[in-house]
Amino acid sequence: MAPLTTLSVASLTMPACCVLLCLLECALLTTSPNDPLFVPKEAPVTIVQGPQDLEVTEGDTATFECELSQALADVTWEKDGRRLIPSPRLRLQALGTRRLLQLRRCSPLDAGNYSCAVGPARAGPVRLTVRGGYGALLRGGTDANSGTADPPSPRTDSGACWERGEVWAWSAASAPPRPAPPHAPDSAPERVVSVLSELRSVRAREGDSATFECTVSEVEITGSWKLGGRPLRPGGRVRIRQEGKKHILVLSELRTEEAGEVHFQAGPAQSVAELEVEALPLQMCRRPPREKTVLVGRRAVLEVTVSRSGDHVCWLREGVKLCPGDKYELRSHGSTHSLVIHDVRPEDQGTYCCQAGQDSAHTRLLVEAGARDPTPGAGPSQ
Repeated sequence: MAPLTTLSVASLTMPACCVLLCLLECALLTTSPNDPLFVPKEAPVTIVQGPQDLEVTEGDTATFECELSQALADVTWEKDGRRLIPSPRLRLQALGTRRLLQLRRCSPLDAGNYSCAVGPARAGPVRLTVRGGYGALLRGGTDANSGTADPPSPRTDSGACWERGEVWAWSAASAPPRPAPPHAPDSAPERVVSVLSELRSVRAREGDSATFECTVSEVEITGSWKLGGRPLRPGGRVRIRQEGKKHILVLSELRTEEAGEVHFQAGPAQSVAELEVEALPLQMCRRPPREKTVLVGRRAVLEVTVSRSGDHVCWLREGVKLCPGDKYELRSHGSTHSLVIHDVRPEDQGTYCCQAGQDSAHTRLLVEAGARDPTPGAGPSQ
């Protein structure tokens, strides 16, 4: 048998391990199943690039990254000397030779020194700094070692092993509950809205317009308006608009019954003012004729229309106030008022007056005899 010659090939990996048999015979390489086996030695895994120092805002996500010399290797991460394992807030990723450790919704408890290790090779420690926010609410928790760790998540395709340290044990099932942060996870704290310019009270006359303005500290916020405790919606005589930080309410064709408190609110900020509506003097818009003739036994109707509804008028005959009864009927419908005189007789002839506020109207009623005396109360009005 010819003498054996060995051939060493560097950087062979275990999955690709093969048996190489080299024989030097007649200057040719041949292989034989009876020749001795040669197993290559695996190269050690090293950390090509380690993690870097990080500084994040409370509530944000911190990501540490390291790169290995080989894609298949067991990696461990540590915080302050303790191994970390995954949890709902700790995410693991293996991308080829890269290893990522993500800490979600960071709090001041997450600040500390982090390092990674693969075999005898280590990188770090590096520092994680967490700035500001609502971390004070999270600092009353017990030691993480007193809680039961969450079950580890499935291993990645790299076979890397991760363990959770004292920070993440806080969310374990056996640990006491802690207060939730005042804002949604991974979101910025809610901005505080304040009033920069208060509402001013308005005094206007009936039928005029009133404008209210309020300025707040934030632009992207919606405000709401109320008048007398009732919500206002844009449309008709109500106009609502926003110009940057300024919110504007315009009320047109004011009525006396709309006087009251105007309330504006945007988030926790609010402002209040008063609306005063000065009533216009009551006036007659349509007057009865100066003279009216009615046949005996018929019905006489005198009618007036005033400037606004809801007000009362007074009817008089020769300066004496008339009261409703069988003879006189007083009607009101909105802004229209009527005096009905039933079964007119010659003695009903005279001057009738209607008073509305400071305004008044007079009508002279004349009674004429008909061809025959009709049935009392019958016949149309004259």
